[in-house]
Amino acid sequence: MSPAGKKFDYAPAPESRAILDLKPYYGLFIDGQFVDTLDGRAFKTVSPASEEVLAEITEAGEDARLFEELVRQAEEYRAGR
Repeated sequence: MSPAGKKFDYAPAPESRAILDLKPYYGLFIDGQFVDTLDGRAFKTVSPASEEVLAEITEAGEDARLFEELVRQAEEYRAGR
């Protein structure tokens, strides 16, 4: 076991980003497509191996509440209420 505070040495990961087709930005995936958020909030996702930014991803805030309400209304309509 490594003493506290010491870093571990890791072997290089065999994975390659060459096989990925990442876009720099992803919206919310709703109804089969990526859409922007209402409030524009987003966060960056980073590779834990290199700390390189992989993509910026939208963060559902008000959108999630709106989508939840739309789903509830659709369920009520379908149930005939």
